[in-house]
Amino acid sequence: MRPTTGMLDIIVKIMVEVLSILSIATKEIKQGRASELIPDCMNESLLAYGRSEKYMKKLAGKTDMEDALVRLDRLTHEEALMAGAQGLEATHDVDDKVKVIDGKVEGVDEKVQGVDDKIQCVDNKVQQVDDKVQQVDDKVQQVDDKVLQVDNKMQGVDDRVRDVHHKIAVVIDGVYSVFNQPSTQS
Repeated sequence: MRPTTGMLDIIVKIMVEVLSILSIATKEIKQGRASELIPDCMNESLLAYGRSEKYMKKLAGKTDMEDALVRLDRLTHEEALMAGAQGLEATHDVDDKVKVIDGKVEGVDEKVQGVDDKIQCVDNKVQQVDDKVQQVDDKVQQVDDKVLQVDNKMQGVDDRVRDVHHKIAVVIDGVYSVFNQPSTQS
């Protein structure tokens, strides 16, 4: 995530303050060497009053370092707050995007449910067709059974016709033999 303009401004101010602190520290170090040249009697008299060199600098208004550190602390605190706000904003952006995706997923879920309903409808129609095919199959079986019964009856009729044909042949043979016999009356 890129820092905002406000964050960049704070970072620049922090860098300026760090440079200022380094400058003050450098100046203090140089002055510290100069204070070593102050005669011990002056240092002892200051200590006699129970005051330190630092306290004397504060009384004299030399609080540049402390002021710079306070400013740096305030700036780093402000930068931390801005970073937290930026992180919170990014979290809200992600949350908004997740809500959009969630809405799309719900839309897909509804469409899938619609497809599922249509598949169930098709499945019901296929079952109805299957039931009708079974009914047709049952009727075809009934027709097959009747055809078999007719075939069996035809076989019986065929057997009787053969028997009748045989009997007729016997009768015809008997009639021929009666008419073809030599006549005894003449």
